[in-house]
Amino acid sequence: MRRLAFVTIWLVALALAAAATAQQKHKDQVLKAYLDNEFALLNAKLGEIGQRVTALEAEVARLKQLVNDVSNDQRSIQNLVKATDTSVNNQRISNQADLLSLKQDLANLRQELMSLGELIRRTSAAAQPAAPSPAPAPSLAANGDAGLVEGYISAIVSEREVGIVLETGKGLREGLRMNVYRAADGKTQIGIVEVTQVLDAKNARALIIHVKPGNKFEFSDIVRPLSP
Repeated sequence: MRRLAFVTIWLVALALAAAATAQQKHKDQVLKAYLDNEFALLNAKLGEIGQRVTALEAEVARLKQLVNDVSNDQRSIQNLVKATDTSVNNQRISNQADLLSLKQDLANLRQELMSLGELIRRTSAAAQPAAPSPAPAPSLAANGDAGLVEGYISAIVSEREVGIVLETGKGLREGLRMNVYRAADGKTQIGIVEVTQVLDAKNARALIIHVKPGNKFEFSDIVRPLSP
């Protein structure tokens, strides 16, 4: 009887153990399936993250290349600007030198023309028969300026001052007032200047006393002493 009870207990124990094993096996399968599913989802997410990282790396590389291109363009523009500035400065210096040379050439030409005109007048006077000397006409002689001939504006010093050159400095003095005529028309009077500083025998500085409306003094405009 005891033996039968022992066998029965042993069989029940085996059955319980088998049931427990089966239950544990079932639990393990469920856990494995869950974990497999989670690992699959995790791998999918890791794949998406990898793709995003790859795309970001490509975008970073593109931005770096763009920055390099912009830097190269900036350096090219800076070099071009420097070259342009140098060219403009050189051209400005060349133009200024040419202008100064042209002004000097014009001054020399006018001086030569004045000298030639004076020579022609002297030659013409010498070729004419002698005639009685006429009574002296009113001139600057009363002011001690007899013999002063016309000259021209050699420089525009400022809005109020000009430089003048005379063929001869005889009678040239500070305070002497002179009419200014347009260079292209020696009969068109456009203003008055007054000598303020005698620089040498032929050159002086003069103050602008009057300018007719709509006119302005220019290089080579003619100057003649005022009649008393």
